[in-house]
Parts: sequence; structure tokens; C-alpha cells
Amino acid sequence: MDARPVRLAELVGAMSLATDLANGFALEKTLRTTLLAVRLAEALGLDAATTRDVYYAAALRFIGCTGFAAEEAALADGDDIGFRHALLPADGTGDAVGRLWRDLGGSRGHRARTIGRAIAAPSTRARHRRAACDAALLLIAPIGLPDGVARALTEVFERPDGRGLPVGLRGDAIALPARVVAAADLAEQLRGVLGADDTRRELRRRAGRQLDAAVVQAYLALPPAPPLDSTWDAFLAAEPGPPLVAPPERIDAVCRAFGRFVDVRSPFTLGHADAVAGLAARLATALGVEAAAATAITRAAWLHDLGTLAVPLGTWDRPGPLPPIERGRCDEHAAVGERIVAVAPALGPAARLIGRHHERLDGGGYHRGLRGDALDDGARIVAVADVWAALGAARAHRPAHDRAAAATLLAEEARAGRLDARAVEAALELVGAPAPTTPWPARLSDREVEVLRLVAIGRTNPEIARLLAISAKTVQHHVSHVFDKLGVASRAGVALRAIELGLLQQAL
Repeated sequence: MDARPVRLAELVGAMSLATDLANGFALEKTLRTTLLAVRLAEALGLDAATTRDVYYAAALRFIGCTGFAAEEAALADGDDIGFRHALLPADGTGDAVGRLWRDLGGSRGHRARTIGRAIAAPSTRARHRRAACDAALLLIAPIGLPDGVARALTEVFERPDGRGLPVGLRGDAIALPARVVAAADLAEQLRGVLGADDTRRELRRRAGRQLDAAVVQAYLALPPAPPLDSTWDAFLAAEPGPPLVAPPERIDAVCRAFGRFVDVRSPFTLGHADAVAGLAARLATALGVEAAAATAITRAAWLHDLGTLAVPLGTWDRPGPLPPIERGRCDEHAAVGERIVAVAPALGPAARLIGRHHERLDGGGYHRGLRGDALDDGARIVAVADVWAALGAARAHRPAHDRAAAATLLAEEARAGRLDARAVEAALELVGAPAPTTPWPARLSDREVEVLRLVAIGRTNPEIARLLAISAKTVQHHVSHVFDKLGVASRAGVALRAIELGLLQQAL
């Protein structure tokens, strides 16, 4: 492992690339937004602490964006990425409809269906904002950032004219870092579509309504930015004040947060990264892996599916076989994840394992077709942990396997020479007995945990009532209690708190 101090900005910057994937942006768009936000903060004369809040809030601007992805996919025939990308620059309902028709892509029928569903569900925008804010707060909490960053991320959807969300703050009641980040983000989005002059006109039109007028004026007064040799180097150099340093536990917290950022996107993957990381860490210990390599294994397990963010959710959650082109896009996710994570030097060893977690000993895996001795213990361990966790979870094309069936299938993979026999044997010993029962956390009752699990995977109150054979009024009562006890306001919040508390039973 690299012995030099690890900068938190390196980790956050690498993960911002994952949020670019999730929103259909060109890579480094969020890094460029951060550079612009810092320039705006400096032009406004903000102090170093506030400018640091701006820096990290801009880099993490979209950390909550996957919290509503399943609902967006349902609206847009599976294209959650295209839906978000089209709507992000919108200013009001009329603008949103126009952008969906013009920018969503796909057939006219697809766009018409998406617009019709969105109009028929007028609460969609408010639910999205609540989910994004819930997810952002829960995901960044363990990272240990300044309080101003969390506040900015929960207020970045507010508007000076009071028409924003989630609570309708107005004017100076919105945190200044949130106002700066909102303007920088929109400017960077529009600049890539409209060009510099039209972007300036559009920001001027939205000043005082969607955007803070003083921040827009600061943007209009900025001189042209000099060309950059490296956006990444410029991003690191722009961190205000002494760079924040990440000790090992903070590195782990970032990896864990972004594993959950991936998993909350789909009801089929909730808790998957935690399950893989938990088993992989135990396997590394059982197999005598030395400490530095074991750390890389655990971090790779949290981040192994980061590259899946580049593919629309409807592709991953399709119940039938995929066409060859879409299958190929899915198979590239290991390579995409490896490239993103490798940007942070401290995560280099983990990145290497991410790129190999779908390789198989017989050469039948992807994306390089490696075999045998080309796969070290780390790659073998992450592969086994990933397969075991996936077997125990429902997928769009099959139900979850019970413990016995999963054990049989995992052993068959070892006998066929695809997975490492030693790692499989150790895994089956580690998972051989069910975990002991303990009281539910957060004072949850048995029934509330049943309801919580169904809410987390996106079941509606009427569906929960039918599944549990109780009245809709009773379901609403339980849902309200769950939200209150967990301190959340959205399905995404329930899902993330449930993962954190180990309530989803993702691993067998």
C-alpha cells in the first residue's frame, strides 16, 4: 500500500467520476463544476472554511442521485440515466416537458410515454428531491466532512424564489455554498449544450428565480478560465486551505459510501456491496492474506460494481436475456470501475481487483479472459464473495436461492474449475450457520421490519397491504413509524438505513 498521506480530495474526486456516469455526463464534468464553484466562491470573497464547503459540496453534488433511480426507471422505460440527464437543467414543469421531448432520446413513443407518466405523477419532483437529500446525508455522514457540506447538499435544490425543494427556503435562508454550487453546476451543464454566450444569457434569465442573483453576477464577471493541461491536477490544486487527509478508516468510509451509492439504485442490489465486503474480509482472514492485501480486497468488494452506473437500470433489471450489444455494455462494467477507482493512487490495489472480479480460473470470465495463475488470491476471494452474495438475492430473472441451493451452486462452480476451490470451501464454512437472532435496532417491531423491507424494495402501500394481509391504514401507520424511527423521509432513506443496520438479509 502507498505509505504517503492520502488526500481526501483524491478519493472524493475519483468517486465524483462515478456520479458523472450515473447522470450521463462526460467524465470530469463534476470536477469542472468544482473548479468553477471555487472560482465563484473566491470572486464572492468567501472565507477559506466556506470555500472548502463549496469545494466538497460541488464534488459530491450528485451523491444522492441514485436514491430515486428505480422510480425514474419506471417512468422512463428503464432509462433512469437519460431521464435524469434530460431533467437536471430544467426550470419548471414546462421546461421539463420540453427537455424530455427533445433530450431524452429513444423513439417518439418512448418520450411520449415518459412525459405522460411524469405528468400523471405530480409528486415525482418532490419525492426525487426528498430521496436525493436523504441519500446524500446518509452516504456522506461516515466520511466526516464539515457540517456545511451536508447542509449545502440538502439545500442545493432550493431556489431563491421559494419554489425549490425539499422545504421551499427562500433567498438568503438558503446556505450560500448551496447557492454557489447550484449556479456552478447549472452553468457547467448548460455550457456543454448551449455554448458560452447562450449559457450566460440563460443564467441571466434565471437569476433571482432559480439562481442567486449575486452568484450569477459573479459568474458573468469572471474572466475566461485558462486552458487546463489536466482537470484532475487542477481539481486537487483547487482545494482550499491545507488539504484534508484521510486516515485508513476514512478511506474505508468513502469506499463503503460509494458501494451503497451503487446499490441503492436498484431494489435487486440493496445491501449487495456490504454483503460482498463482509464475506470477502472474513475470507481474507481465514485464508491468511496479509494485512495490506486484505485491505485492498475489502475496498474492492465495496466498489466492485461502480462501473454498473454507466448502464441504464432497465438493462440490469430486465427479466429476460439481453441482446448482444447490451450484454457487452454490461460486461464492460468491471473495466469501467477499474479505470475510475484507479484515478485515486491509494485505491490502486483495489482498482486492480475490481477489474478482475468477473474473471474465472478457466478463462471463461470477463473482461480480459484471464485464467489460472493470472488471478491472485484477492481476485479469487472477491469473485467468490460476489457470487455468494448474488445467489442469496433475488434478481429480475429469478428468485433468491436458499442457503442450501446457493451452497450447492457455489460448490459446483469450484468443481467446474471456474472459482477457486480453497476460497469456496472457506466461504461455505464461514456461512454454514445462520446468524444468531438479536433484537431489532431502532426499537423496530417484527411487523415494522417486514414493512421496512418491502418499502426498501419499492413496494407501494397497497401492495404491502396485500402481501401482509393487513389494511392499507395499518400499513400507513407502520410506514410512518418506520420513517420516524429511522429518521428518514424517502424510500432511499429507508433502504440506506436498513443496509446500515443490517436489516435486509442480503447475504445468506
